[in-house]
Amino acid sequence: MSIQIAIANPKGGTAKTSTAVNLASALAITGRRVLIVDLDAQGSATVALDIKRLSPSPLLEALSVGRPLHKEEPVTYARGRFDLLPSGEDLTALPVMAHREGEESVVLAPVFQELSSLYDLILLDCPPSMGCVTDSALRFADYLIIPTHCEMLSLAAVETLLNRVAKLRAEGLSRVAVLGILRTMHDPEALSETFEDACQHLKDDGPLVFDTVIPYSSRVSEASALGKPVIYYDRSSLGARAYLTFAGEFIAALEGAAAKASD
Repeated sequence: MSIQIAIANPKGGTAKTSTAVNLASALAITGRRVLIVDLDAQGSATVALDIKRLSPSPLLEALSVGRPLHKEEPVTYARGRFDLLPSGEDLTALPVMAHREGEESVVLAPVFQELSSLYDLILLDCPPSMGCVTDSALRFADYLIIPTHCEMLSLAAVETLLNRVAKLRAEGLSRVAVLGILRTMHDPEALSETFEDACQHLKDDGPLVFDTVIPYSSRVSEASALGKPVIYYDRSSLGARAYLTFAGEFIAALEGAAAKASD
C-alpha cells in the first residue's frame, strides 16, 4: 500500500508544485512508483508537466458517483516515469460537495483504494488555501511536507497550517504527521539576518526543518514553462541539485518516521 504525502502551505508562491514535481522525478529515479495528485483547480502540477487538464476531472467524477479511481485514469509522465492524476477547473466544486453532506471536507480514502496498491508514494499537491481541499488532503495523508519562504508572512501561514494539523489530530480526524518544513526559493544574496531569524523561528516551532534549502533558480521556472521537472531540464543547475539532495533527505526522514512508529 502507498504512503500519502500532502504538500501544503496556505500561502501561494511557496514552491509547493515545484516540490511535488521535482520530488516525484527524483524518487522515480530510485525506482519508486510515484503518483502526483493535482488537487489545485488551477492545475499547477498538470500545467507544469504539460499534461492536458480534464473536465470532468477524474477525482471529482469518482467522488460524485462514489467509485474508486481506476488505474487507467492517471497519466504517465514518460520522461520521468511517474504518474499524474490531472486537475480540472471543476475541482472548485469540492467544497460544495462537502457542504451538501454537512462536512468540512470530502473523504478521499475510498476513491484511492485501487490506486493505493499500485504506488509506493502518492504526493498530494494542495491548493494555496486552508479550505476544504487542503483539509481533505490533511485527513487522508500519512505525512505532511510544508514548503515555505523564510520570511515572516510565509511563517504565519505555516503556523496556521500547523494549528489545523494539531486540531485534526486532537479530534481524531487525521493521523497526519509533519514530516518536515522545506525552506524554498532562497536568495543567497538576500539579507542573511532576516533569513537566519526566520530559520530559527521555524526550528523553534518543533517540527523537523529539513537541512536542504531550495535556492531561487530561474531554471526551475524555465523548466515549468516547458512542461519539465528541472531535474530533466538542467540537472546541473542549483535547483535540480537541491531537489535531488532533498529527495535523499526525504527518504531518510520517511524511513526514520516509519522506524519510530514501529517502536
